Amino acid sequence: MPTSVPKDSGLGVCKQCQVHDAVENVRSRPMCKDCFCKYIATKAVKRMEKFRTRFSTAGQQRILLLPLSMGVSSLALLHCLDEQLKRQIENTGRTGFALQILHVDMTAVVPEGPSEKDLDAIKERYPTHTYTSIPLSSVMEVEDIQDLLKQYNIDTPASLALAHEGIETTNLESLQKLLQAIPTATARSDVLQILLHKLIVDFAKADTCEAIVWGDSTTRLAEKTLAETAKGRGFALAWLVSDGPSPYGIDFYYPMRDLLKKEIHAYATYTNPPLSPLVAPEPPLETVVSAKHSTIDGLMRNYFDAVEKNYPSIVANVVRTTAKLQAPGVGAGDASCSLCGLPLLLTPRTEEGLVAEGKAPPPLCYGCMRSVPMFSP
Repeated sequence: MPTSVPKDSGLGVCKQCQVHDAVENVRSRPMCKDCFCKYIATKAVKRMEKFRTRFSTAGQQRILLLPLSMGVSSLALLHCLDEQLKRQIENTGRTGFALQILHVDMTAVVPEGPSEKDLDAIKERYPTHTYTSIPLSSVMEVEDIQDLLKQYNIDTPASLALAHEGIETTNLESLQKLLQAIPTATARSDVLQILLHKLIVDFAKADTCEAIVWGDSTTRLAEKTLAETAKGRGFALAWLVSDGPSPYGIDFYYPMRDLLKKEIHAYATYTNPPLSPLVAPEPPLETVVSAKHSTIDGLMRNYFDAVEKNYPSIVANVVRTTAKLQAPGVGAGDASCSLCGLPLLLTPRTEEGLVAEGKAPPPLCYGCMRSVPMFSP
């Protein structure tokens, strides 16, 4: 894992090329800038083997959705895939896939986050891709979200539109009312992530994308593993952090999964030109004053930020171990959570009890019932 090499460290030249001075120490192997950048790109592209030109059909362009948060990982992934597409054109005259870039504007609920205006510089640098920016509040138009809100008497955009003009305003009002009804910081953070995820998946399926390529690093996947387990969704880890089919009807891939966040930060400073000026500032680490104001996601971020610096192998082991989990079998007619969309995996005994009592399965998974108790039966 990379650590900056001081000029007087005595490590000498790069162990890869044996020519240039080393700038990063990766797994106890000093590397120069060029070799380090090649190392990062190779790790990402290796996970995109399925989308090489040899596996594509001429005249049938496969579209991959890349959710762009403008954080360092998603920007680095965009850069790596953009370079891969250029090489494919140079080598074969065609590409194995096309990128659809989606930015979800979160500024209505996270004012300090990047906005649609911040996307312009990225479009200018990577102009060959298709870009879309949509507000998070548009998730309130997703059909199953509207059905859930109606079921529990929370105003939907359609009902609010009777009193207000402008669908965007009513979407935002409906989202704000939902978030205000959630009692804890952890639950609000959880629901925001669920809504963001749901909006991205809904957009990808509506745009007939073949798969979603997420920018999550090893560090982020480790954070997600422990956070989702603590929030009651440990049953879904095999879907949440692994490459391949998802229960949402579209494949997920994590090309940056073998790279630590600190490796990607270093990479962003070495690309030509550097990616760093385009990267949106990260929110500060949470200072735990009281449990009431802290979140599980924030605590996991704090923890792995510290672990990554001194014990990077622990971070990697969390992700490697989780990747060995086998996803449970899910049938086409199996019920799913009305909020997060994950399958409702009921034990045979529970199913027998529901059938005997003539009851329907609960509308929410265990994790969502904990986050939004007002939606629980």
